[in-house]
Amino acid sequence: MAARYRRPFPLDVITIRSTPALRIGAVLHFTGVCPPVEELRAHVAERLALVPALSAGLIGAGAGARWQRMSVSFDDHVRQRLLPVGGEVEEAVCALEEEAFPPNGPPWDMTLLTGYEPGRYAMVYRVNHGLQDIGGVVYTLESLFSARSAPAANSSAVVHALGNRPRPSLRHLAQAGVLLARSATSSGWPLPGHTSSGARTFRRAAVPTDLLRETSRPYGGSANDAYVAAMARATATWASTHLPHSDSPGLPLTMGVNIRRPDEAAAPGNYVVGARLAVPGHATTEQRLRTTVAATALLKPPPRREAIRRLTRAVPHRILHTLIPLLLAADHGDVVCSSFALRRPLRWRGDPAIAAEPLTALPAGIPLAALLLAYQGRSSVHFVTDAALPGMDILHRYWLRAVREQAGRPV
Repeated sequence: MAARYRRPFPLDVITIRSTPALRIGAVLHFTGVCPPVEELRAHVAERLALVPALSAGLIGAGAGARWQRMSVSFDDHVRQRLLPVGGEVEEAVCALEEEAFPPNGPPWDMTLLTGYEPGRYAMVYRVNHGLQDIGGVVYTLESLFSARSAPAANSSAVVHALGNRPRPSLRHLAQAGVLLARSATSSGWPLPGHTSSGARTFRRAAVPTDLLRETSRPYGGSANDAYVAAMARATATWASTHLPHSDSPGLPLTMGVNIRRPDEAAAPGNYVVGARLAVPGHATTEQRLRTTVAATALLKPPPRREAIRRLTRAVPHRILHTLIPLLLAADHGDVVCSSFALRRPLRWRGDPAIAAEPLTALPAGIPLAALLLAYQGRSSVHFVTDAALPGMDILHRYWLRAVREQAGRPV
């Protein structure tokens, strides 16, 4: 494994070693009769070679860290929870969020949830954010719960255009450099007297993907643009209520940019770079959507995304191992919002996965992290907020209201 994949990015090492509670993943909802957990263990064991990250661990420290193969105890990593009849899956998922990973082996686990409703069961996949980003999670789900013959290069997890190794111009490199520099600086957004509490609040919201797509289409945008624009509006609403003396138009938004090439579909580690966007939360719907589409357009051309990738990878790891802890310790105040599409229908033993919901994590010093996962015509968003911030626990409602306002639907 060490020869096949690049060495761990410093953020991967720091996340696994220093912030083990940063867990991401997904919840799959199946229709059918839940099989014994032993069957899931055997299934994962059979397909383990398709997802090398599931048996990946770190050896060494700091800039000398490397990926190595680790043994997996399927009894510990794959388990089952029986819920009471009528029990809430979301409550069980929130309880799992607080649990540590198995003490031995790589930092991930899967849990079957059953008993809550006849003909329904759920599978919860969690992984340390240093071992996988959401692209790695998507690749894992596709590998375990879709056709084995599907090539990794066709995965929803990768940026297919990067497979051609586009050549960025000097202008692309300069623009990428400005973007990365801006994203690394303090946002200046006011968090008076706030320090991260360590307590987290979990909320969900879901809308039809077509509602987002159709909202931004007149402006040349995508479903992601409508999602981000609504996030800007939601955070501005929150700020106007809870920061009455601030002239902030809303929380600064940092969007995750995928830079995973097709040949890296199965690779462990993070291939997402944060890019700060300037989107006016208090503007009119038209102004906000146009501004969002223009801001994200800078990230879409393959040469510019390749430039972001090259600059990110060009910084010496020894320098990054010094800088990244300083950036993570800063109270930047950005909202972290990412989105991914899971394009393949998933199933297991003939049972279809009728819904897929994301799980995301909240680093210290960040007030809100939101992750959207689009699957089978439905976009589900997981909101994780710092419990110490007043009113942040209902930001998902502000977001839903903003989505409807943008679409011209009754609120």
